[in-house]
Amino acid sequence: MLFIYTTKITERVRYTFDLVFHQLLGVDSKLTDSLEEWQEHLGAKIAYTQKSMEAPLWIAAHALLFERGTKEQDIKVFPYAGTKAFFAVHQESALPFDLFAATFYLVSRYEEYLPYIKDDHGRFSAEQSLAFKEDFLDQPVVNYWAMALQELLHDTFPNLTFSPPQYRFVPTYDIDIAWAYQHKGLLRTLGGFAKGLLTLNLKDVVQRTATLLHLSQDPYYTFDYLKQLQRDFELEPIYFFLVGQYDQYDKNISIHEPAYQRLIKHVSDYAAVGVHPSYGSNKDKGQVAQEKESIEEITKRPITRSRQHYLKLQLPGTYQHLIDLDIEHDYTLGYTSHAGFRAGICTPFYFYNLHLENKTHLMLHPFALMDSVYQYYNKNKPREVLEAAKPIIDRVKEVNGTLYTLWHNNSFSETFEWKGWRKPYEQIVQYALQ
Repeated sequence: MLFIYTTKITERVRYTFDLVFHQLLGVDSKLTDSLEEWQEHLGAKIAYTQKSMEAPLWIAAHALLFERGTKEQDIKVFPYAGTKAFFAVHQESALPFDLFAATFYLVSRYEEYLPYIKDDHGRFSAEQSLAFKEDFLDQPVVNYWAMALQELLHDTFPNLTFSPPQYRFVPTYDIDIAWAYQHKGLLRTLGGFAKGLLTLNLKDVVQRTATLLHLSQDPYYTFDYLKQLQRDFELEPIYFFLVGQYDQYDKNISIHEPAYQRLIKHVSDYAAVGVHPSYGSNKDKGQVAQEKESIEEITKRPITRSRQHYLKLQLPGTYQHLIDLDIEHDYTLGYTSHAGFRAGICTPFYFYNLHLENKTHLMLHPFALMDSVYQYYNKNKPREVLEAAKPIIDRVKEVNGTLYTLWHNNSFSETFEWKGWRKPYEQIVQYALQ
């Protein structure tokens, strides 16, 4: 048992210490604000206070965990143990920075509550993040800090036991457009032909014709391939289905189409399924409830997982709305433009609502790798993808984190811009499982 003394047990303190000690290190610990009780404890104990004090281990505290609300923070990043750190503290501290305040700042997404310039889709962009500006977006710094703390605790208290989580790999798939040509109705089909002819995209016209005449399989229908991949590598994937109303950014098949309903039901029989809240649902929150209920009616199971379409995320509103709908797990936390760790962590953790100042029961599962990063932003060739992804995978393994990948069913179509992209994904799966 590790006894931890602090002058005041705030919700932020309780949340952060539970994350670091219980979830990341797996060490039995107890928080107390009773100095007398702490002094009487004869076992392993540390102190976390703003003023220095005599203790086997004293970690100097920044003010952040004792504050309420948000404000601009004076952050100066500096090198630390092969990575980066911030919130520097008194030199007598066992650590040169307040690990707990820095952890809370990143995992609470504190900076996303502050004023920022939204991108074209109303999102917080990677380029505005502290991690990007200070060049540690590709490092799970929170996990590294926790490992450094574990080493310090082990050296000071050799009998203290740790049970950190084990490394896991979880592939996830967003189903934005289940079929490229089929099941789209007469008007959309005619519109597709017209667009192909007007743009002189004869390859698309030929492929559309062959597919609709059942001379070839629809290129976006890659579910048999993914199912076989699941069997071959014993994967436990999660599929997120977009079932919102047709709109500029929501172009999937209608949920009223029987073929789409059969597909969702079929996939749910061998893999976990979640809702992919539509782009339009950000304007009408009631849509998410309807979309969730639609999938539940098809699968005959409660839907407790979600990931926002286009990764549209506004804090804390988006997450609080999901909580109200009994969503328990969200997989949105990541960037479309950069690989890495948006919250500085590669371990699932609970969402902390900075407006309400409370820990919620919504578990956040941050992803690190996404197909669009390599295709559209990095402009990688298929042969370059594995080498680009390896450093991220290695770091997740190094800290015993959970590697979540985000790919789309059309990424496996082996057609148009995705020609040759099955192989690098298979290489990533193999490397992730080594």
